[in-house]
Amino acid sequence: MLSIILDLRCSPHQPSPDMVVRTLAGLVAGVVQTLVRDVTMIACERHDFIDAIADEAGCDILIAEHNVLTAAIQKAREDHILILQAGALIDADVLDEAREEIESGLAHRSLIMRARPHNFITRLYPDWCRAVGILAHRRNLLACVGKDERLSALMRHVPHRATFASHLRIMR
Repeated sequence: MLSIILDLRCSPHQPSPDMVVRTLAGLVAGVVQTLVRDVTMIACERHDFIDAIADEAGCDILIAEHNVLTAAIQKAREDHILILQAGALIDADVLDEAREEIESGLAHRSLIMRARPHNFITRLYPDWCRAVGILAHRRNLLACVGKDERLSALMRHVPHRATFASHLRIMR
C-alpha cells in the first residue's frame, strides 16, 4: 500500500484546478487496485478550488508556510510514500512499476520519477528530464527533509536513488 502526497507548491506556476484534478484522476486506478490508501494535498496558501477538489476526492489538505512536507510525511498512513508534483499525469505503467518496487522491498532505496523526454537532448539523456515525483520509504524521506522542503531539494538528498523506468507526462 502507498500514501500519496500531492505537492501544489512546486509547480512552475500556480497549479490550476484542471492540473490537480487530472493528477488525482490518474490515481483512481491505484485506489481500485488497493495500491493507493490515502492522498494528502499540501499547499502554502488556501484556494477555494483546493478545498472543493479535496472534498470531492476525499483527500486531506495541509496548508502551511513551513514544515508542511514533514507534517504530510508524518501524517501518511503508509510507510511507502509517493510525492508528486501537481500536473503529473499518472498512467497504469507507473502504478504497476510502483507496486513492483514496493513488493520487491523499497525500504533501502528511493525512486525518482521524471517527466517524459521532450526534445532531442532529453531523449539522449533521460536523466536530464525534470524530476516530478519521488517514491520512497517514510524513514528515508524524514531523514532527508530539512529546512529546505522543496521537492527538488529532497530528491537530491534521498539515499540510494534510482530512476523509474516509466516517465510521466506533464500537463502544462
